[in-house]
Amino acid sequence: MKNAVVTGGGSGIGLALSNRLRDDGHHVAILALNPSDAPNPFVANVTDRTPVHGAWQALPSSLGPISILF
Repeated sequence: MKNAVVTGGGSGIGLALSNRLRDDGHHVAILALNPSDAPNPFVANVTDRTPVHGAWQALPSSLGPISILF
């Protein structure tokens, strides 16, 4: 089991990917403007460095070391 972060995981392909990772037994955090109601959502516009940096700093305490990044 690995820890994954999926950018854009609130909808579309990103949501499908995050669901598949969860189904495969991984812990998943979603980084998106409108994250779904899934566990570990982080709201951030990935084109803006400041909120992404804040989320990235908070992720390890919420999820642990990150092994997968999409």
